[in-house]
Amino acid sequence: MGTEFILVVGLTVLIAGFVQGTLGFGFGMVAMSVIPVYVDVTVAVPIVAFFGVCMNAMLIYGLRRHFDLKKLGPMLLGGAIGAPVGVMLLRNTDSRYMKLALGVLIVFYVIYAFTAGKRRGAGVVKKDIPTFWGVVFGGMGGILQGGLNTGGPPVIIYATLKPWGKDAIKVTLLSFFWVIAIAQTAYFIGSGMFAGKTLTTSLILLPAMFLGAWIGVRVYDRINQEKFRIIVLIFLGAMGLNFIVRNIS
Repeated sequence: MGTEFILVVGLTVLIAGFVQGTLGFGFGMVAMSVIPVYVDVTVAVPIVAFFGVCMNAMLIYGLRRHFDLKKLGPMLLGGAIGAPVGVMLLRNTDSRYMKLALGVLIVFYVIYAFTAGKRRGAGVVKKDIPTFWGVVFGGMGGILQGGLNTGGPPVIIYATLKPWGKDAIKVTLLSFFWVIAIAQTAYFIGSGMFAGKTLTTSLILLPAMFLGAWIGVRVYDRINQEKFRIIVLIFLGAMGLNFIVRNIS
């Protein structure tokens, strides 16, 4: 574990923590774009899951007054139903095509959100959608998490469709990802994957993750409701384009 690793991966984790602290999601996308270059993916994934447990717990605590189980419950129910389906699809479907289709859907949604937003402000949601859709989008997230380990986009889309305040959006997303991270980390610990080099690397990088998240929270506090939704949509669009570019060839 040389100086280059500490500097490059440490900076990546700090930036990923900043994104998560600001938006409530995005840590995995940023971190997994660099960490697997330096360590095997079987080490990188447990590290990211462990960071998800620690960081999201800190961020949720800061927004605990805005937590509402009624908002989170439908998403978790759908996720629990969808995850086993995702595992089955992974065995019978080319994951590259699944990611490509997901990317196209995300980009179309973002374009729609901004186009519709011209009439009311892209960061404003006036109409509510039934809570039932939380189960649907949570189920889609569970399918993608179980099959591709990328369950974030559907629940992020659901949150942007709800007329929630930015604090409610952020803490609900954080809580959903926190539950997933806890389940993943428990599995990695039980299987012996979170030990040795993985544990050591996690502890070394942990301060950078917390620092990035702390800075992200400071920035988040200065962003108003409309700008927050716009930034979420922009980052969501970047996720969609990332899926398309990585799987189009």
